[in-house]
Amino acid sequence: MSEQRHSPITLGALLRSSSNGHLIITETKHAAGLTLQPHSHERASISCVLEGSFLEATQNECHECQVATVLMKPGGEIHSNRYGSQGARTLIVELKQDLLNLIQEIPSVSIFLRTECFPGGILSALAMKLYKEFRAQDGASILGMEGLVLEMMYEACKASAFHVPNRIPSWLSKAKEFLHDNFKNGLTLLTVAGVAGVHPAHLARAFRRHYGITAGEYVRRLRVEWCTTQLLHSDREILDIALEAGFYDQSHFIRVFKSLTGFTPYEFRRSKRLVH
Repeated sequence: MSEQRHSPITLGALLRSSSNGHLIITETKHAAGLTLQPHSHERASISCVLEGSFLEATQNECHECQVATVLMKPGGEIHSNRYGSQGARTLIVELKQDLLNLIQEIPSVSIFLRTECFPGGILSALAMKLYKEFRAQDGASILGMEGLVLEMMYEACKASAFHVPNRIPSWLSKAKEFLHDNFKNGLTLLTVAGVAGVHPAHLARAFRRHYGITAGEYVRRLRVEWCTTQLLHSDREILDIALEAGFYDQSHFIRVFKSLTGFTPYEFRRSKRLVH
């Protein structure tokens, strides 16, 4: 099937747009059941689902995108979309080339090499703040929006931990998978090192070197990401969510959640209503 090139705003109904500084930001709406054939966009972009859902398929992966999901996509990557029974409303941030060049000059930055999907967590919280700035459009909005986009890219670098596969030892990948499978449980470095078959000190050094944060910080981020999904897509009590995720109590959960997202859990849950 032949590729079609489009600007994001031509693929759905344009609700509002802003082109200032280094960013082009649009809010679009797509009809229920709509299917978009394989196409690509000229610029690298960040998208956040405000309402509804859609599937995005690239050559190698398929991403299920619900409310608060963030997609980071390089320019030129061919993909197709299928929208859910309620359609979707999406915030799309296109990066102008001068900003993208500045980012790509940093050797350690590995985002916008492929489409990456972030279903919750810190990136979702930052996207909600970005949407509020986009709607406000006062004298400081440009500065605020650019700052939030840079924060999102910084957090994406830490969250994706995208490295050349042969540079990560297999035992470290095994340790990381164990954290993903057991992040709700009370873990010790000794336990994780035992699973990986290495000394705890060696694990601690290698984990920070490859992923940029400690194993403990990584677990806290996994817990907060899981909690954001629960807060947005369920009516469960905040305390129940906190305890299941492995936090000691509600106050501990609130401190960690706010330190990572800038919201309290209640504020984050309420932010879902702000986009409607």
